[in-house]
Amino acid sequence: MAGAAPPVMAVQCPRCDAPGVCKTRGTFERYDPDDGPPERWSLLSCPQGHPLLVVQNQYYPDMPFDEDTPYRVYPAQDRQLSDLVPEELRLAHEEARRCLNAKAFTAAVVMSGRVLEGACKLQGVSERSLQKCLDKLHELGVIDGRLAAWAQALRRVRNAAAHYSVERIDRQDAEDAIAYNEALLDYLYVLKDRFEAMNARRGISDG
Repeated sequence: MAGAAPPVMAVQCPRCDAPGVCKTRGTFERYDPDDGPPERWSLLSCPQGHPLLVVQNQYYPDMPFDEDTPYRVYPAQDRQLSDLVPEELRLAHEEARRCLNAKAFTAAVVMSGRVLEGACKLQGVSERSLQKCLDKLHELGVIDGRLAAWAQALRRVRNAAAHYSVERIDRQDAEDAIAYNEALLDYLYVLKDRFEAMNARRGISDG
């Protein structure tokens, strides 16, 4: 299982917002059959001196760790949406993420709005504005009060991004918009199915 880690690894540092050649500062290998294949954990530093922690797996006995792409554990990589979320919404959400990583914050918020429009349309809701669509989802009981209030709080950010405005859209605005989309899509397509599956397993009716 042992194998010396390379002196450098190509890993993206989110603080620098760019891929970089990171120096290896230390490694630790572990293997527990109950947890999966052997792992090599590596502590790295980016060219700007920020710390990163990555893990690589050894999926076959003769496979070196270096053949596995390093997975960044810290800072955490962007989370992947569940396959239960419709593909067209996942693709649009990934595009919003790419805009964020490219520091195109206004574009990230615009793409986030497109994700919401798609989600509303797939739920059979089509109103004159995006906010009215979200309000309708709340009125129909499709989303709860907290998601509705969060959508209302982000309304100004979405409007500033979608229309010419002197108001500046910054990273936090874009991250908030993307975080809302993830929460909404999880609520619509993941939590609902898991809740219904749990009730079916326990013999609990919706009523």
